[in-house]
Amino acid sequence: MDGRAASVLPLVLLAAWTLGCTRSETRANPTAGSAGASGGATGTGTGGQHPSTGGAAGQAPAPASRGDSQGGGLGGTGGVEAGAAAGAPGNPGLPAGTDAGSGPDAVPPAPADPDCPTGALFCDDFESYPLGASLAPNWTTQLVNGQVQVETSRPHRGAKSVRLTTTLSPANEPARTNGGPLRAATLIKEGAPLFPLPNNAFFGRAMIWLTQMPPGGVHFSNVEALGRLPDGTLAKYGEGGMYQKLLAGYTIRPMSELDQPTVDCSRSATTGLPEGRWVCLEWQFDGGHDEMHEWLDGVLQTGVDVVEQAGGCSVAWKAPTFDKLYLGWRHAQPSSIDTEMWMDDVVIHTARVGCPGPP
Repeated sequence: MDGRAASVLPLVLLAAWTLGCTRSETRANPTAGSAGASGGATGTGTGGQHPSTGGAAGQAPAPASRGDSQGGGLGGTGGVEAGAAAGAPGNPGLPAGTDAGSGPDAVPPAPADPDCPTGALFCDDFESYPLGASLAPNWTTQLVNGQVQVETSRPHRGAKSVRLTTTLSPANEPARTNGGPLRAATLIKEGAPLFPLPNNAFFGRAMIWLTQMPPGGVHFSNVEALGRLPDGTLAKYGEGGMYQKLLAGYTIRPMSELDQPTVDCSRSATTGLPEGRWVCLEWQFDGGHDEMHEWLDGVLQTGVDVVEQAGGCSVAWKAPTFDKLYLGWRHAQPSSIDTEMWMDDVVIHTARVGCPGPP
């Protein structure tokens, strides 16, 4: 090391130490230097809304502000129309803010803030919304014989969570006649500031409490991301279940979400969603590599891993350019039971964040 470098080094270390000791309520986006959508306004009122990961190439994007609470949340369910763990929550391993990589075996960092980890694109703990059905301006909803309610009966953290319910099917109710859901209670994020995503890929996490999985051949979805393929058709990645087992799904429709699918693929696991307790649901939709992965309580669910192709399909699971995300509950066939699920502590990130610790 020459004398000039040796004299500069202590100043650099001092600056780094000073920054590391300063805690801010803003969340810098980890994708500096990439092109993105223009930034949105800092959120106020009910929940706050993070700006997008904007900025021209080579410039650092605007920081994501948490607003009065965590920023807007994300949505998702949809699913395949075809018929068809050990480990504990937690984040051992890397320091907070460390890039954990994008593969299914990547180790998530330990979040310094369990509700909104460093670098998150969107967070929502639902604390700042009024009780009732309104989650504006951060979410829109899709309701088909269902309800979405902010309430205090079963929070994971804090005082509030979202309860999502749908009604059972009356006797002899026919299955739906188009590509839309027969029942739905979902939250939706669409377009800017979340989309377009850096590298067309993202990780998500939500804490969910499911009272009971529907019996029989009822296909349901909890997470769905969709968008257009290069030829203009509409494609979707989805994570949910059927026959009380986990199920990953892929569909292509000609133009609209109400069109019947021309491609309908699925891959099923041998395990289902745990019932009657809080479960940490994580997912990865990697459009750059045509991959999707799911974790429950930090354990990778290999039965629904998809890398380019799965489920006996004759086509690859080519990812669209994602521009819409559902989160919640949708199902496609008549159900003999009402469905009930709570959701809390939603995070969307460019790296896996893992599960929060105990409340």
